[in-house]
Amino acid sequence: MSGIVPHKACRLGFKIQTALGARESQASVVFPLPEGADFVPKWTKDIYQNNQGNYERTHYFTSAYIAEGGIKIPWVPGMLATAGDGTELYQWLFDRDDANYYEGNYATLFFDYGGNYYVVADVKCTGGTITPEKNRPVYLTINARSGAEPIAGSASNFPSYSTDAWFDGSPYVGEDIYIQLDITGEGLAVDEWTKGHSLEWDNQVMDAGDASLITYQRGPGPYALPNLARAQWKGSFTRWFVDTHMPDIALEASFEGKYELFVTQGASLAQLYFPRIVFTDGLFPPIPGDGIVQNDLSFEALGSIGVPGTSCFTFSEA
Repeated sequence: MSGIVPHKACRLGFKIQTALGARESQASVVFPLPEGADFVPKWTKDIYQNNQGNYERTHYFTSAYIAEGGIKIPWVPGMLATAGDGTELYQWLFDRDDANYYEGNYATLFFDYGGNYYVVADVKCTGGTITPEKNRPVYLTINARSGAEPIAGSASNFPSYSTDAWFDGSPYVGEDIYIQLDITGEGLAVDEWTKGHSLEWDNQVMDAGDASLITYQRGPGPYALPNLARAQWKGSFTRWFVDTHMPDIALEASFEGKYELFVTQGASLAQLYFPRIVFTDGLFPPIPGDGIVQNDLSFEALGSIGVPGTSCFTFSEA
């Protein structure tokens, strides 16, 4: 290696694994990274000294290891398409094995720092965020974690250029967001008085500290990172106080509704639908010191009552 490495020389690749410990050798997706990524390995060192007349700390040990961080990517058509079981990326983010306690999938990540290559296996998606706004590019922020220590990689970890692997086309833009504000209302409809939408999912991956008790790989980090439940989704948005619908919901104790997101790019269309949401906060707006009155609303998505294993959301892309 010689010279200073610019950010444009870096790449991050992804490949789903067939099982825990089954490290892959070449990426199937090379992430578009307009804002980079902060998923990195981290070692925790404990430093100490012996009381032998030595007034300097001289010893240390590695007390923990984890690789974790975020990966922010534009949502490009075809990236998650759910024909059959969906793409590998969709399976990593959202899919679960219903025959194995709804366990999620592991993946291998490949790093290229300007021709310097490293590989981290056994990476779980712990959750993430989708930020849709009308006529704005839609981004996915993926949170990830692994207990496997990095190994050296090579240029062969990355495939030759193709649009199917590099996803460097134009991303989806926010189109219409349909909201049924309560189950006794008039059904799903575009609410033109909303902004600042954010959707967040939590894959319920075991905390790294707890997982370290299960099994160790080579170092003192967690190896298995099991999912403890199906994904929990929640969302938020701001609604201008143009009517009394939101406080009326609270007065009527009718907190449930529905939420449906559409994003488009040319002829491509994707839909994310939550058939059952419950508003958890923001039904009464605060009195502002300036500006206008608005509700800062929060909700959580729920599964169907009496139907174990039913997902709280549906997704389609065409």
